[in-house]
Amino acid sequence: MSQSTDSTDPTDPEPWRDLRVGDPIRMTGIPVGWALPHAHVPSCTRKLVEKLVAGRTLLHVHHLDDLETPWILYESFDAEGRKQADFLSVHDLVWERVDEPA
Repeated sequence: MSQSTDSTDPTDPEPWRDLRVGDPIRMTGIPVGWALPHAHVPSCTRKLVEKLVAGRTLLHVHHLDDLETPWILYESFDAEGRKQADFLSVHDLVWERVDEPA
């Protein structure tokens, strides 16, 4: 079972509050708020989320911050082979919970 979510979903305005460290999730779309004229999303963040959505990348909640907001860590390598680490807060992204095989 998977659960698609969006911070604009009126039926569950804060579904990210149920996430815990280690929970598997997958990005499923670009937040609708990112298309608004006043929205400022750094191009590197937009490209990363687009990559995660297109690749259907399985991610895990890395940690919860002081406000209990879940964050993911995405690690990759640049063209020179150097490791890159990107953190994204899940609270305003479009994602689904993924059931992993037992």
